Amino acid sequence: MRIIIFLFNSFFWFALAFSQPNPVMVGQGSTAWAQERKSVRDSHGWLYVVYNDSLYRVICARSTDNGQTWPKSYFLNRIGPNTGGVAPAIAIAKGDTLYVVWTQSYFDSSGRWGQDVFWSQFNDTSWSPMLNVNHQLNTYYTSLVVDPSNQPHVVWDADASPFTVFYSKRVGAVWTPPEIASDGGSMYPSLGVDSLGNLHLAYYVGNISYREHTGSGWSPPAVISLGQGRPCLVVDFKGHLHVVWYSVSPLEIYYSFYNDTTWSPPLNLSNNVGQSLYPTISCDSRNNLYVAWNDNSMDTTKFPRIFYRIYDGISWSPISVISTDTTWPCDVPNFGYPMTDSGVDVVWTQWYNNQWSVMYRRLPLVGSGVEGEKQTGLNVGDIKLTVQSPVRRELCVSYFLPSQSKVSLVLYDLSGRKVMVLDEGERPGGRYDFKCPLALPAGVYFLRLEAGRAGLTRKVVLIR
Repeated sequence: MRIIIFLFNSFFWFALAFSQPNPVMVGQGSTAWAQERKSVRDSHGWLYVVYNDSLYRVICARSTDNGQTWPKSYFLNRIGPNTGGVAPAIAIAKGDTLYVVWTQSYFDSSGRWGQDVFWSQFNDTSWSPMLNVNHQLNTYYTSLVVDPSNQPHVVWDADASPFTVFYSKRVGAVWTPPEIASDGGSMYPSLGVDSLGNLHLAYYVGNISYREHTGSGWSPPAVISLGQGRPCLVVDFKGHLHVVWYSVSPLEIYYSFYNDTTWSPPLNLSNNVGQSLYPTISCDSRNNLYVAWNDNSMDTTKFPRIFYRIYDGISWSPISVISTDTTWPCDVPNFGYPMTDSGVDVVWTQWYNNQWSVMYRRLPLVGSGVEGEKQTGLNVGDIKLTVQSPVRRELCVSYFLPSQSKVSLVLYDLSGRKVMVLDEGERPGGRYDFKCPLALPAGVYFLRLEAGRAGLTRKVVLIR
């Protein structure tokens, strides 16, 4: 039986690896400064990708057809001699408000040159003017999230002798003064937020470290691993924390998760395949994890350039390839977050025809079935989930459990955010019916039923 299960899983991962659409060029530019979030989807399913080009213009490109074409681009910053932007990151709030932060080189009113964190906001049709967040003149890498109350938060590292990670949030029309968020010598921050609005920060300070920010401030630093390199952190839809990073000598990708009290021992994901750098991590609404990284080997005839693996809650997939073109080098992949049921968005930078290009590819979700239905877990055929759709004001839901199980019935919006919990807790076997008023904007939502290790998802279309 175990052999049959192993062969089935191997065939599933093999089929998944070779069912990807071809890469599409988003634009000429470079995302190679950082692996922070580069893409999001709004409630329409429209895809936004941010990058900087060779002129150091910060650009936000939009696709309305799942990344097949990119007809619309917005320029967010000002450029000039010795001025311009790099390393942008993007996040989306409820109501489709977009926020972008980046590192901008500029001259201030007294003629001093420096690098500060700047930001811009998109509402409906236009971007706001670029504004300075920190006024420190010596910043580098940024990381951005939006909490459940629609408040944006940003962290960055700055050369404050020594390097230090700083934090600010936007309250009303202003950003709060920079607040120290790490111990001295810290670089490469990666920020996440959970459903309660708590912030989670991973950074490099001679090791991979972690801090949490709640209403009482930042927790004491905790060491995740003695590894080196830039970390990337994600908070999954159950509030669990996951971090990836690369080690030096040899160059390998490692992963750890927080198991309520401690961080798990590092797990090597790259397994000596090439020279591995700059990992990115994300998750879907079923808490499947996706990790990608680039290979720094110069032997392009032997090593593909962008690798990835998926964890489905049971096992990690074999190492697979995102970039199939080994003629040109690739750099710094990035998964979109939060993921949606439209698929897994990934962008990376690829050298092509003597210039860097931003490439996009959409990977299928683990367990994708027919439209409106995604299945995961064990014995999924034994549970049932029925939902009325389209719906105007009241959602009618029915589900069936073959036996007693711990249940979670949650409604997500198109961006993957949890918007309503319909049922939660231990339930005996049987049929359950719900009628729930929906005081939500019109649009597409997804209802997720999890029962033990099984799960079903149904599409809900809300009209007014």
